[in-house]
Amino acid sequence: MRNNADFGITVQNFICQKYNVKIPDEAVNQFKSNFSPEYVDEIDDTIEKIFKCLGKQPKECTTYVRSQNKNETLTPHNFILSDGTTLSIRTNKNKDKVAPRVVGQCGIDVFNAFFSDIAGFSVTDKNQIKEIIQLNIDKMLPIFFFFLFVSDYTVWLHKDLEDRISF
Repeated sequence: MRNNADFGITVQNFICQKYNVKIPDEAVNQFKSNFSPEYVDEIDDTIEKIFKCLGKQPKECTTYVRSQNKNETLTPHNFILSDGTTLSIRTNKNKDKVAPRVVGQCGIDVFNAFFSDIAGFSVTDKNQIKEIIQLNIDKMLPIFFFFLFVSDYTVWLHKDLEDRISF
């Protein structure tokens, strides 16, 4: 059984192959180990539609590349497009939730970098994170939304139960 990352990584890997975009050194192992060729036929038309609709093509893949921002571990974008704008590809296989890049499902260090002011202190364990979110979700949601849509373009692909992709 493949994990949930295989669909998203396959989409990104396929985009790189289709548009002759170099896979970053940081992503090569993930792209190799999570690539699922069984998705390729069903995503080809959708990928073409996305870039035709945008009127741009991917120029650089930034998946797993370190961010220039000191608070971000990795860049929040997956691709830089031909005009310099950024694209984030979000995917699901079975569920309907996506975590925002950078701050979604973050560890203690990233949580403290973005939310310690809201908490009023620096957290030291993950149990504190859960409590802070429960008590301060109204203050945190704008930050989550910002990072969910931080790229110039965000595309969400869902592989539904009927083996179709929609966007």
